[in-house]
Amino acid sequence: MPLRKTTTVEEGLNRGQWTNKMDYILSVMGWSVGLGNLWRFPYVCMKNGGGAFLIPYIVCLVTFSLPIFFLEASVGQFLGKGCTNVFNVCLLLKGVGYSMTTVIFLYGVIYTIINAWILYYIGHSFVSPLPWTTCDNEWNSPNCISHQGYKCQSKYQNMTRNETDDVTSYKQYNASSVNTTVVCTTHGSWITSPEEFWRENVLQMSSGISELGTINWKLMLCFFFIWLVVGLCVIKGVKSIGKVWVAAAIQVFYSLGISNGALYAFSSFNKFHNNTLRDTCILTFVCEGSSILAGAVIFSVLGYLAKKYSIPIEDVVKSGPGLGFVAYPEALAHLPGQNIWTILFFIMLLSLALDSR
Repeated sequence: MPLRKTTTVEEGLNRGQWTNKMDYILSVMGWSVGLGNLWRFPYVCMKNGGGAFLIPYIVCLVTFSLPIFFLEASVGQFLGKGCTNVFNVCLLLKGVGYSMTTVIFLYGVIYTIINAWILYYIGHSFVSPLPWTTCDNEWNSPNCISHQGYKCQSKYQNMTRNETDDVTSYKQYNASSVNTTVVCTTHGSWITSPEEFWRENVLQMSSGISELGTINWKLMLCFFFIWLVVGLCVIKGVKSIGKVWVAAAIQVFYSLGISNGALYAFSSFNKFHNNTLRDTCILTFVCEGSSILAGAVIFSVLGYLAKKYSIPIEDVVKSGPGLGFVAYPEALAHLPGQNIWTILFFIMLLSLALDSR
């Protein structure tokens, strides 16, 4: 069959198209810029050497991620089909499309759990003071430290408090000043109040696999509420919208959302003669720029806490993948109007997570 040039009218006959260019850009940006950027990237970066991780990350971004992103967008745009049909050109690869659909489904389940955590934080953000800024809650341990005063919790008997006072009187002005030094010791290592809130209140972690614990009903309610929101969105429909090197390669794939089929579907609604290379460059650098920005914010907070508590930066937070749920709340707790900023932040995080689904 001879090839011929299509007209603008013919391009949209077989499949619908985006209303305008920004619909496509914002939709793919919403899919790509998500929890993988604000939540997972700082954790992976910290786990693999901090700033040194950026070198293999950028190399993998340029050599792997950007070309694959361009390839998927081009194929989806050229064939005008989603991931389940785009591989019909070769019967041997037909199962790849269904595998991608399965991966997207599993992503949905994982993101629902994370969304439940975010919703839980939003609910507690209306409480003043914020529950993760104090150490006098029922879930706190004797080794808890908080930015509010950074002092011992006197209710614990296994802590000692040594205090020396230096009082100077100024009779001429009828005033006095007191210099107080407080020395606190605990039988164990320090743990910050945001991390204890995350581990003991949100996750309610047990001592090990042999102890299953009880159902976390608060998170269960958040979980079902998120599924309800997702169900309503689906019903309504969408109208617009080495070890370190391995970790770096996985992160660039994860953060951009490539190789899971979604990009084929998004690009299939583009006009046939759309400039895919330009879109790829814009979306890739916006997405990865948000990852680096998120990492800079979290490492700034960790550095501040390490200096304040006089402990190594690697000992500030031990939550692993939950790093974002510890560092961000800690940073927001230092701002004026902390409740408002915390509510807005977690609403933004929830919006990103829902958009990524």
